[in-house]
Amino acid sequence: MTRRWRSVLVVIVTVGALAGADRVALADSPAGVGVQFGRFNYAVDQTNSYQTQASRWPVQTLQRDHLDEARELRSAGASTLTFYADPMVIRPGDPEGYTTALSASDVEQNHPEWLLRDAAGDTISRGFGDQDADVMMDPGNVDYQAASASRLIDLIQSEGWDGVLLDEINQTWSWTMSTQPAKYSTQDEWEQAVVSYVQAVCGAIIGIGKSCLTNTGAGLDNTQFWNTIAGVSTGSMAEFYVALNPHVGGAPARATVENGWWWPQQDRLAAAENTGTPSIFHAYASNGSAVTYALGSYLLAWQGHGAFSASTTYGGAGDYWSPEFDAARRLGAPVSDYQEAGELLWRQFAGGYVVVNPHDTAQTASVNGSTVTLDAASADIVAG
Repeated sequence: MTRRWRSVLVVIVTVGALAGADRVALADSPAGVGVQFGRFNYAVDQTNSYQTQASRWPVQTLQRDHLDEARELRSAGASTLTFYADPMVIRPGDPEGYTTALSASDVEQNHPEWLLRDAAGDTISRGFGDQDADVMMDPGNVDYQAASASRLIDLIQSEGWDGVLLDEINQTWSWTMSTQPAKYSTQDEWEQAVVSYVQAVCGAIIGIGKSCLTNTGAGLDNTQFWNTIAGVSTGSMAEFYVALNPHVGGAPARATVENGWWWPQQDRLAAAENTGTPSIFHAYASNGSAVTYALGSYLLAWQGHGAFSASTTYGGAGDYWSPEFDAARRLGAPVSDYQEAGELLWRQFAGGYVVVNPHDTAQTASVNGSTVTLDAASADIVAG
């Protein structure tokens, strides 16, 4: 199973190269404390105290209507608090724009030219699930870009956030809307529009010293697009990392080498870590062992930047915490890159090691002087 991350800083190998031996290279591991955990949460945590939440998840993205909770978390010691905004839509059900870049009432009354339209001139809806009423915005409209930047900066400054996470910054229009927009007849045109939005909006937010992260799709064919977005923002979120269940259409519950999902996820993580930006890698899982598998995979390529996040529900209310998370913190900093032991991968840390089986079948090998057997798509975190 000899495959290595390549000696390049940002560029990720394409899917067509996955059968080869080259991988994205890992940068040197910085000295420092253990891995950080984050939350991407649509709901308020009603189980844990603010002190527990701030201690476990120092990096959090919340809805703006949770501002009171955000202030409590800040007082309890949370280090980074960003708010969620989806700049690709306006929502009639959210007329004041708590979850979007601009309010629906403002756009509909004053700027209908900023809405995306189909060939017949009709506005385009989101087109799926409970967000069917969402109306798509035109990310390439420079006036909309400027208005977005202005409002988001005002919210950051007036409400005391550390920055914003922009949702749905995706390579393909069909991921998020029901009909192709007439203005963007090719894939390249759509990509350029989305990149120009991030350049303008994140550029302005970064200019005032705040964070501008993007939730950019983690599909198998969008690595170059993701790298472009990463270069004009302060970090990115990979919302479906290794534990994919059940929200990526057509994807397996867990990424493995055999189903083709695991190496691309690791390449993207390595590239994000090598940029030194605080990206968030979030796993959606059906159970605790799937979360541990994603965390172990994360630790194989983690270089001291960003945060790992996991939940067992789509809305985030099922934020997962287990003894494995405490063990991961006790590992401290990595002291080497990952190593191969038969078909297992493992990595030494200052306070222990992590071993991962990224295959569809159970594997046994000698790891760090001991015989280790791991079930398919699983991991073990061993800390002192």
